[in-house]
Amino acid sequence: MNTFTQKLTGLLFLLAFFFTALRAQDAAETAPVAQPAGSGSIEGRVYFPDQDRYLESVRVSIQGTDRVALTDDTGSFYFPNVPAGSVRITASFSGFDPRSRTVTVVDGATSTADIDLTAEVKITGADDVVKMEKYVVVASREELGSAIADQEQRNAINMKTVVSTDEFGVNPTGNIGDFLVNLPGVEVDIDAGGESRSISLSGASADYVPVQLGGFDFASAASEGTTGRTVQLQQFSINNISRIEVTFAPTPEHRGDALGGSVNMLPRGAFESKRARFKFSTSLIMSDREFTLGRTAGPLYDPQKKTKPSWEFNYTNPVSKKFGFTVSGAYNYSSVITDQNSFTWRGIGNSFTNSYPAPDVPNPYSAPYISEYSATVSSYITERTSASITADWRLGRAGRLSFGLSYTYMDQVYGSRNREFHFTNINLAKTNMEHTEGNGYIQAPSTSRKKITKRWTPTLAYRHIGSVWKIEAGVGFSREDLSYTDTDNGYFRTVSVDRGALSLVLDKPSNARTASNVEAYVVNTDTPVDYHRLDEYVVSVATTRPAENYNEKRTYYANARRDFNVLGVPVILKAGVDIRQEIMDLTSSGYKNYHYYGPDGIYLSTTPNSNSTPAASDNDAAGFEENVHYKQFSKLIGLGDFQFLNNALFYNHFKAHEAYFRTDIPESRYTGSRHAEETISSGYLRGMFPSSIINSTWSAACVLSRRM
Repeated sequence: MNTFTQKLTGLLFLLAFFFTALRAQDAAETAPVAQPAGSGSIEGRVYFPDQDRYLESVRVSIQGTDRVALTDDTGSFYFPNVPAGSVRITASFSGFDPRSRTVTVVDGATSTADIDLTAEVKITGADDVVKMEKYVVVASREELGSAIADQEQRNAINMKTVVSTDEFGVNPTGNIGDFLVNLPGVEVDIDAGGESRSISLSGASADYVPVQLGGFDFASAASEGTTGRTVQLQQFSINNISRIEVTFAPTPEHRGDALGGSVNMLPRGAFESKRARFKFSTSLIMSDREFTLGRTAGPLYDPQKKTKPSWEFNYTNPVSKKFGFTVSGAYNYSSVITDQNSFTWRGIGNSFTNSYPAPDVPNPYSAPYISEYSATVSSYITERTSASITADWRLGRAGRLSFGLSYTYMDQVYGSRNREFHFTNINLAKTNMEHTEGNGYIQAPSTSRKKITKRWTPTLAYRHIGSVWKIEAGVGFSREDLSYTDTDNGYFRTVSVDRGALSLVLDKPSNARTASNVEAYVVNTDTPVDYHRLDEYVVSVATTRPAENYNEKRTYYANARRDFNVLGVPVILKAGVDIRQEIMDLTSSGYKNYHYYGPDGIYLSTTPNSNSTPAASDNDAAGFEENVHYKQFSKLIGLGDFQFLNNALFYNHFKAHEAYFRTDIPESRYTGSRHAEETISSGYLRGMFPSSIINSTWSAACVLSRRM
């Protein structure tokens, strides 16, 4: 048995022992106990009928005493040892008027006192307070989300933001980052395809901002050779999330690598509502650049629809007071088209080896010119399918066992078309900031790929929220597999086509984002070259770059909190352990370059030269052009109608004439393959005065260890 398996077995044994102890504690607290003579107990739930939802963190107090309780995530509260007789309890929640009712406490018994909070004041009995001439607007789902956030933040022991996922309306993309971008202090990084990719908090790198699901890590397979801890958001769906907690000030009980804070997404619970509830919604996402329901060219080589219906559903069923479950699913379809214009500027003048600029020489960059211009249009189609189930069991009054299982599948296709104009010999006499002339070459690479991710995450958690003890423990596993494919789908990843031996003219007005004019001629002549058409180019090299990555994460945690009363002052002690294990594997074993020699067996340089012309080589690109005109390039870049190479047609040419190609394996095929394992463990003991007693908290001890 290897060391890792031994450690895992020990951890599972420890958690099994801890769960057994928790169950015993729950049974002990649930069992009837002898209460002081002349006293009983009060229990109940706080409910918002307008939206069929039990409310968490509602402040429930007994009037005339200092007894206060906060409802848990099922809306439940409990008061032990309440003097027998008639008492009045009040429920307070941000955005609602306080609601009071009278409860008769029976000696030695438990009285039930459920409270409904409503948006309108209703006179139903003598206990209701009559208020006239008042109109309260809290009925909308968004405003309730804001109220929940206010209440959670008010009761937090550190600096954090709590937001209901209903607060900002429908999220048609399903990407959690598109929701978090609305929060202050949260920076969301956007990838080239327009997808929210990662989160930074208060300037801290995304590597130090863990993103969790109900306190558990979820796997995030590295993209494009990345080996950091950054969580990729594109592969996660917001569909089954109830609210999100963003912590900006880590405390000792936070995990060891949460240096910049953390994000915790809390899934929907079965006991959030009183009755079974089903919700379904559908939406369309359309780009203003392709505002049509029909098929258009791209990302690959057959016309595809850029708009399809997205949908999601949630089903919550509290079957009984002891058991409930939720089922949710979602499908999101989106397309993005982006354009990029890149200009390389150079200065006119001498270079300097001493201090720059030299005191007696004019600034050489006072008259810069363009030496390279690249225009790229990229398009993506992303399909994301997700499903999840949760099941909750009540174990007595204070305990709850929760099981969750989620699965996400993402399929993304990508294609880019490009024209690159390179000047190698500038005619400085005819060149200025808005006009460049000189000799050079043109390259027109085309790129295609497919990205697929699959992730599944089972979790098991136990919570005991008692009047004396508050205990939590959980174990979770998550694995994500990511693959990049190209030739398996019938096309090369990249094919480069070139045209050398050119004289180029380029114009770009100072206030323009694209070139207004580009002209090409046979070098040192007035013979024009139509750089829009592929029959003026030759093929130099094709590339395939498949990759298979996976990421596994295991989470184990347990903590216990005990409330004491020392000399009349309430004191809280909390202790816990947290262990996070991660395995990361990146494999790029299929990375190859296919140099095209053609029928004559002569290879052209990767840097175009005088032989990189159809007249000087039989590596002609003609015949491999796309059969569907890609109008988006002309629309976004201008400069006329372009032809682009079809990587699938050229791959078919390779399969039919493999003798025309020579392969080489770049060094990055090996340097890009990596494997890493990491274990982060932490333990803590903390003592606190509640903020109602003293406006601060203090830590008795904090122990942190980290091992990679």
